[in-house]
Amino acid sequence: MQLTSALAQETKYPSMEPPTDYVGQQREREQAARAITGVCDQLAHPGGRPGNPDMWTALAISDTTNRAGASHGQNSQAAAEQLALTNCRRNGSLDCKSLLWGVNTCLAIAISYPDGVYAWDNDPDRARAGSKALDRCLRASGKNCLVQTTPCASDDPRWSSPLPLPPGARGADVDPRTVGTWELSINPGRWVWEIGRNDTYEFHSEAADGAAPHVGTFSAHDGRWSLHATNGYTDGGTYTFQPPNSFIATGRLGTGNWRHIADN
Repeated sequence: MQLTSALAQETKYPSMEPPTDYVGQQREREQAARAITGVCDQLAHPGGRPGNPDMWTALAISDTTNRAGASHGQNSQAAAEQLALTNCRRNGSLDCKSLLWGVNTCLAIAISYPDGVYAWDNDPDRARAGSKALDRCLRASGKNCLVQTTPCASDDPRWSSPLPLPPGARGADVDPRTVGTWELSINPGRWVWEIGRNDTYEFHSEAADGAAPHVGTFSAHDGRWSLHATNGYTDGGTYTFQPPNSFIATGRLGTGNWRHIADN
């Protein structure tokens, strides 16, 4: 059973000063919801689940900067919330607050920085959680809503959670041979690069190098590739293929021999 705070059911709103009694009302609703869902969770999982322990994830945000922090792979609600707050503060925000927490589920937050609108949601599936948060942000009149993070409780806490592929566009500017999921060995781990059929991509690291995940648009044809991330990062260069399953791409960071690991 997923477990979320009462805030997950509230209507989205732009970052603004709340009414005088807003904080008190929110605290009362949140305490009631946590008590109810806590009881439900105990009934659903009496004494825990041997061999498959509950894992927690959480989100935090600053209403001043709209910067978010996330956590995943934690053993308790308290640990998940505290780590999310810590990661939020690492982004330079001083007024971070706990926004949402869940057990054995995925969370997502979409933010429109130009107008300070943000929205969140949850789902057992990462892509659906991201899609739902994005839709709620757009329905709240966000002008430039982008999914910023999608932590799942089961994600490995040693590195950042991946992002789902963003909504696609034409789907006609990608060499079909590049489509799929690729890995590049990085001692002592790997980078993962997912290229979609709809001119989009997702990158994340499963190595202890601190590389941040990013998503955006991707094109590849006639031996040249390029990407434009939603966070402003750009890269591009040349590519070739080497049998049986290698995609050799040269870009800003040099040449990488990416190995095909899954079809999309």
